[in-house]
Amino acid sequence: MALQPSYPPGLTLLADLHFLLSGGCGDRLVQLVVVFAMTALCLTLLRGASRPSRALPIVLFCVSPLAIRMTSGFYAEPFVALLLVLGWQTMGSGRLFVGALIMGMAGLFRLEAGAAAVIFAACGCVVRGNFRTKLIVIVSAVVPTLISIATCRLLGYGGLTDWNVTMMPRFEQVVCAALVVLNSLWKQSIPVFVLLFLVRPDERRVCSREVLLCILPVALLGCAIPLVCGFYDAPYAKWMMDNTIPRLIWYLLPVPMFVMVSQISSHDFGIIRSRKKDKSDV
Repeated sequence: MALQPSYPPGLTLLADLHFLLSGGCGDRLVQLVVVFAMTALCLTLLRGASRPSRALPIVLFCVSPLAIRMTSGFYAEPFVALLLVLGWQTMGSGRLFVGALIMGMAGLFRLEAGAAAVIFAACGCVVRGNFRTKLIVIVSAVVPTLISIATCRLLGYGGLTDWNVTMMPRFEQVVCAALVVLNSLWKQSIPVFVLLFLVRPDERRVCSREVLLCILPVALLGCAIPLVCGFYDAPYAKWMMDNTIPRLIWYLLPVPMFVMVSQISSHDFGIIRSRKKDKSDV
């Protein structure tokens, strides 16, 4: 799949870089590229975790059956999740344009991830900057995907296959996709619910806004996915939805997990500092 001409070039270029540096082609060592992405994602999410109880849901998320299948099957989703988390983190530090561009690079690994990056970037700058800044941030997030699509078209490669946006959405496919989305959210959001449960009642007021801003894109995309699947015009729509939607939901969830871990850990460190201060006063 990664070697199809119209497929997003990110994973293909990384594989080519591996072959160039190693001096030959193979099908074993190159699979470590995705392992690196999954490891980097796990370490990024674990950054700042103050207690093992905060880290356990993240580790379970990164070694879930779906994550293992993607890591061993040379899927691009771990790179998408990593770029979305790094981009959100960068935007949180005040570098809005750089963060949006990093998130936009997710579209170089999965085409639909370009839309996810735009929505995450838009939600990330809701409370930051003026209208002009917000517009530039959104454009920065969509630029890598547009460049990839334009390059494919200039080289003569086809666009989306098996999709027909001119027809009416097929109702049965929309319903089927909605059920798959709900099932995937229920199964894969358990670590997120665990992290949210770890937030004490007095902390909810502190972290509610940022948590809601990072959960909003997941909700919006979860509502849009069934409608988009209604335009699928191939006879194996059920297989496509069962195979694709769980992976899409999976790479959307690390951003809320990262925000929750950061918020909870900062609160824990604040408690530790206050306790030390109280002891020093005594």
